[in-house]
Amino acid sequence: MAFWSLRRGTSSRAVEGSAARDVVPELEPVQIFLADRVVRGAIVPDGERLTDLMANQLGLRVQLDDGSWESLSLDDIILVAPPPHASQRRIHRAKRRIELTADPYKITATAHLPPGTQLDPFVLRTGRPVIPVTGAWVRIEDDASSDQQLGVAIVTVKAISMARELLGAL
Repeated sequence: MAFWSLRRGTSSRAVEGSAARDVVPELEPVQIFLADRVVRGAIVPDGERLTDLMANQLGLRVQLDDGSWESLSLDDIILVAPPPHASQRRIHRAKRRIELTADPYKITATAHLPPGTQLDPFVLRTGRPVIPVTGAWVRIEDDASSDQQLGVAIVTVKAISMARELLGAL
């Protein structure tokens, strides 16, 4: 039996041919915005949406570009940006253009809320730790050179100090 089989507890066939690739986790690139820096790396989503991972866990484990791993607490995470992709589990929601302040960032984006719901009551009533948005513009307050456009972002609710709708339903 091969060393890999002993360590992983799998049969020896798992280390032969294309089966060996199946034991290596798939990584999904992310940007994680903290108060003092932006972490770029990859996470192991295990088939879950990033929104669900953040709603059901206390943090994220990120593989950095140098190959090392860093654990980040949800308490420290302000915003996470995964690569855009079409979700098979998307639910129809009313689109609302919003502006959020989550120090040190200002975020202008489209929130996808249940029909007939306003942003503030929705966020407070659901008790979910995150709110997903699309078409986000993120910048550090008073620094126009820091503007960054994100197709999809997940904002931690407790980091939000101000939230308001801009133009109503889109």
